[in-house]
Amino acid sequence: MPRPSRPLTRVLPGLLPAALAAATPALAHPHVWIATRAEFEYGPDGALRAVRHAWTFDPTYSAFALQGLGQSTSGPVNPAALAALARDNADNLAEQGYFTLLKINGRKQDLGTA
Repeated sequence: MPRPSRPLTRVLPGLLPAALAAATPALAHPHVWIATRAEFEYGPDGALRAVRHAWTFDPTYSAFALQGLGQSTSGPVNPAALAALARDNADNLAEQGYFTLLKINGRKQDLGTA
């Protein structure tokens, strides 16, 4: 037996949220792969003095991040713009504690500023 059809006024309210969701712009953040290296600096007394991080971003993210920083489409990157980008990246990493958690005897240590 065929299913009775529903009036259009009952179908549209269900479709409207789905249509709006499909029309909403994507607000995705580009993913980045990072190779990291950490070095520990110890003082003469054997106490930890510093932690040095080296961060290398993947080529795809690096190309994305450098878009618009060149003086021309094929020219070198503007040094002032590159320095600003490096500052922004360092500031963003600082907000996240440089994704570093150091504990000594189970207690979190304040790493200070980079």
